[in-house]
Amino acid sequence: MKKLLLLFTLLTAAAGFAKAEATKTDNIDNPTKTLAYADHEFTGSATGTKYDFHQTYGNFANAGGDGCNYQITQKKSSYITNKDSKGFIRTISLNLIKGQIKVFADNEPYTEYGSTKPKGENIATETSTGKKTITIDGNYKYFYIAANTSSAVNINDISFTWAEEIQESVEPTTVTFTPEGGTYSAAQTVTLEADGNDANGKAWPIYYTVDGTEPTAESTLYTEPITVDESMTVKAIAVGATTTTDVAVAEYVINQPAPSAPVISANGMVIPNESEGYEIEMGTVITIVSENATSIVITPEDGEAVTVEGPEATYTVTASGLYTFEGVNSKGSADAMIEFVVTIPKSTTDSLTPATLSIYCKNSAYSVRDYTGSVTYKIFANAVYSGSANENLLADGFGMRDNNKTSNGGLVVTESNKYAHSVSLTQISTQTTSRKIKIIGSDKPYESCQFSKDGSFEGTELVEVALVKGEAVKYTFTENYKYIAIQSVGGACQFSEIAIEWGEMLAVEEPVAPAAPVIKEMVNGSIDAAVGETVTISGEEGSIVYVKETRQDEPEIAPYAVDVDGWMTDNADTYVYTIPEYPAIVEAKSVRQNVESPVTVFNVGDGKISTGIESVAADSDKAEAEYFNLQGIRVDNPQGGVFIRRQGAKVAKVAL
Repeated sequence: MKKLLLLFTLLTAAAGFAKAEATKTDNIDNPTKTLAYADHEFTGSATGTKYDFHQTYGNFANAGGDGCNYQITQKKSSYITNKDSKGFIRTISLNLIKGQIKVFADNEPYTEYGSTKPKGENIATETSTGKKTITIDGNYKYFYIAANTSSAVNINDISFTWAEEIQESVEPTTVTFTPEGGTYSAAQTVTLEADGNDANGKAWPIYYTVDGTEPTAESTLYTEPITVDESMTVKAIAVGATTTTDVAVAEYVINQPAPSAPVISANGMVIPNESEGYEIEMGTVITIVSENATSIVITPEDGEAVTVEGPEATYTVTASGLYTFEGVNSKGSADAMIEFVVTIPKSTTDSLTPATLSIYCKNSAYSVRDYTGSVTYKIFANAVYSGSANENLLADGFGMRDNNKTSNGGLVVTESNKYAHSVSLTQISTQTTSRKIKIIGSDKPYESCQFSKDGSFEGTELVEVALVKGEAVKYTFTENYKYIAIQSVGGACQFSEIAIEWGEMLAVEEPVAPAAPVIKEMVNGSIDAAVGETVTISGEEGSIVYVKETRQDEPEIAPYAVDVDGWMTDNADTYVYTIPEYPAIVEAKSVRQNVESPVTVFNVGDGKISTGIESVAADSDKAEAEYFNLQGIRVDNPQGGVFIRRQGAKVAKVAL
């Protein structure tokens, strides 16, 4: 009988049976003493295990003012740990009221404290508050709870479970696959598992290959499930303390069909793939489904491709044009193409009235008020008056001021997920002077009222609007801005109402370059007109024609005052050009929405003034001599060189 018992014991150990664990629970009682600084020892209620609570300030019963039992912090070297052990720690349960904690574990007692990285293994990090149980993976006799950040940590209801016996180390014998090898019609997620465990109760490491080679301890370490999306053979081994398992093999055949053509639906309706110009609102979310696809690729006609993993995707349409939707897997791809015509949905209007905002300046030179409608605004109202007679200066309107850099005025959008569509402003009818305002667009939110160095809110100045007392003046946006600013110009301004429309992204058309300007009088690159005559240079409607002139006799002399970089303009789509008294090369261009046309180039001077030897004066030996350079341009005071001299009917080349 004794031999049989011994044999059974050996067999059960060899088969990897773990000894049963009898666990006990300790609860740390609430502290009752009020101490400014203490290393306090607690005795667990179940096993007599002692715990050390190092708490540095406040009192135990109400640490940190939150009604918490225990408070630990990095700043004062606080911690909670066990001073002795009754086996192996299995769980730590606590109620984390405030802060974040790290838990470390070791098999040697802690003798040095105050570190956020004590010896041992970091077995857990908790960053969210609430009740939680930390399960210890392995066999450890001692633990250490510390603050994870510099902020104080408040903890309630701490308890621990202990196991009296340790699990035995059991060598691995095999590796199993889930699912098993076989033929499948779709990609599989395969998990690997080895039997047995090490002395700390942890699973043995597994190494695997997918290329047909034999696995070794140098192969890929298994840490997460394997995605098998094509036919392959997976081979694996488990490595124990003294043994390595035989190679386990699983063959997978994936007969995955090719993806189906994507089906696109919007607003609960399927859109036919052959549809042309399907009308859809800006910001509509469409759904794309491609059966058997592992990913879906969405490519706008004028944009970057977007890839979404899986057979289904959603996409927000923000621009008109042809879209390609492609379902993809290892067997190929299938696509669908649909053209969307985007329309702008109705917008939301925020009507900012003084009554809603309750703006008063009451003897204050500066007042700030917040307002939340479709977006979040901040109004910087400036009143430089004082005294009881002017306490309610802004009671009848919004006050804005542009000339006080320390307490400037204006309205800005500080938070928005919408786009501005229009702004309507009504200056109060009782204000003495009609004012102007600037409207500024920005791609980033305004964080304060401070002006930039040039005295304006940062961003792109879109327009300067002249106000009419008592009447609403409206500005409609043609570009997409989520953040705007409104600033008064020329002095303080008061408004009875400001109405701002907000909605989805505007369908802004890309600007098209106008055609090159046309000059009807131009022949073979020159103008056939006399000095002082005018010619019309025509650009496309809605554009502005610019002209640049370069003198050919003395190019460094500017003919007259010019605009930026030498370009002249009448701010219209036609330009009336006057033939000058000197030869010149003239360039003309047309600009619309900041997009320039090709440049038209022409000459003036040929056949209109004396620019060559072909225009011979009447015969006269007494005629005054004229000199021309070899390009046929008249030179008044020739010096040092070869010139053409004309005197009456006589023409000769001379060297001076």
